[in-house]
Amino acid sequence: MKSTIRLFAVTLCLLLSFALPATAARHGFFLDLAGGSGEAEWDSDAHDWDIDTGSAAVGYAFDSDPAPDQIFNFRLHVGLARLDIEDDNNDTVESDGIYAETIFGFAPVRTTQMRWWLGPLVRIGYYHGEGDGFDLDLDFAEFAIGAATGLNIDLGGVVIAPSIGVRFTGYAGEGEGENDFEDDWEAGATSVFFNLATLF
Repeated sequence: MKSTIRLFAVTLCLLLSFALPATAARHGFFLDLAGGSGEAEWDSDAHDWDIDTGSAAVGYAFDSDPAPDQIFNFRLHVGLARLDIEDDNNDTVESDGIYAETIFGFAPVRTTQMRWWLGPLVRIGYYHGEGDGFDLDLDFAEFAIGAATGLNIDLGGVVIAPSIGVRFTGYAGEGEGENDFEDDWEAGATSVFFNLATLF
C-alpha cells in the first residue's frame, strides 16, 4: 500500500502542476454524491459476491477556464470521501479516503452566461475501512474512468457548476480480520454521481 500512496501523491502533484498555471482559472469547492453496484472477491476464494456502494465527498475544485466562450476546460477535484460498501448479507464496510479526479470538458453549447460541457474523467483514490459491527479492516486503492456532463453558469463573480456522470471503478487492496485472517481482495462497481461545484 505504501507504493499506492506514493503513486497517488506523485499523480496529484503532476495534475496540480499542469492545472495551476492557467490564466483564467477559477478555484472553489464541491459536493459529490454517488451510488452504484458491482461485484467483489477475496483472492483465496473464487466466489464473487454482489456489492452496493454509496459515497459522499467534499473538497477543492479547480477549473482551468470555466468561461462560456471557451471550448475546452480542465476540471480537477481533490476530495475527502466517505465510501460505504455493502454485501449480500447486509454487512457494510465504512471507509474514509482521499481522491483526485480530473475531467476534460468540451463545450458544444456556449452562451454569454452559460456553458454546457461533456467529457471523459479519470479518478484515483486511497481508502481505509472497517466493518460495521464485525471485525474487518481494509486498506485499498481506487481507479476509475467514466464520463460527465454539466453546466457552468456564470453569475459574474461566481460560477455555479452542477454535473452528473457515470464512473466505472476498480478497487484493490488487503484486508485483515479475526482468527488471523489476512487476504487480498478486489472489486469492480459502476456508479452514477451528482456533483455541485462553486467556483470563485
